[in-house]
Amino acid sequence: MMDKDRINALGEELYTALRSQSTLAPLTQREAAITIEDAYHISLRMVNLRLQRDGERIVGKKLASPASRCRTCSACSSPTLAS
Repeated sequence: MMDKDRINALGEELYTALRSQSTLAPLTQREAAITIEDAYHISLRMVNLRLQRDGERIVGKKLASPASRCRTCSACSSPTLAS
């Protein structure tokens, strides 16, 4: 797992790109050892910055089951999305 300083720096970078409406190279190209857990922590850092600096608030949750195997198990015929 990445160290906390690196996670915070990447979260800040994503936040800055969002606010400046600019693009970044994919993190997977720049951070060869990035894991799913790292990505979730980076995303959480960016969300927290949006909440703290911009006064945004979370008003719902998104649920998704895009994998066909999951849909088969739950008797759904298409991806399930809710907000």
